[in-house]
Amino acid sequence: MKTANVFRSVVGAILLSASAAVVNAMPMVSVDPETSFGSVGDTLFVDLLWDGDGSQYIGDWDIDLTYDPTVVSYSGSEFHFGVDSFGCFICGDDSVPGLIDLYEVSFDFPADLIANQDSLGKTFKLATLKFTGIADGISPLLFSGLQTFGDENGDPFTPVLANGRICIGNVDCPVDVPEPTTLSIFLIGLAGLALRRKRGSGLNVA
Repeated sequence: MKTANVFRSVVGAILLSASAAVVNAMPMVSVDPETSFGSVGDTLFVDLLWDGDGSQYIGDWDIDLTYDPTVVSYSGSEFHFGVDSFGCFICGDDSVPGLIDLYEVSFDFPADLIANQDSLGKTFKLATLKFTGIADGISPLLFSGLQTFGDENGDPFTPVLANGRICIGNVDCPVDVPEPTTLSIFLIGLAGLALRRKRGSGLNVA
């Protein structure tokens, strides 16, 4: 009976860590930093960060990101060289107050795109956004509406989208809580196993 319980606990810890690995293994577009702090009049730069998780390439993207125009003003974007080694060759910024609308299509051949993104570790900035604080408050930065992404061949895929926020002035801004890594989850499972065995031993002695 005790051997069976130990086996079930070990299997449970392994499955839990495997599940976390699957979640963390998905390609992602995130707001970086997740939380930006500033004061009225400050200029703040926020990146749209791509993480292909070592296997996914990105050849085109079109995103909508909403923000609060009463807290910050948006004054433009800078595209980087991860998607297109030529830079901003086919790209655009069709933003209006409260909505950032950016798109980019790579002009690279698939083999060149793959080589370029491999050299960057498949993790790089898609674009940098420029904001100015205009009033105290919190402006969420939320992916909204239809988001489209294509790989090196133009085939669509769906990455994880991670929102962010900008906090201006003396406001109660949420604190980012880092997600547990696969290793930490696995170690927690093993610690639980050890505690269970210790309690089981105590009951047997009594």
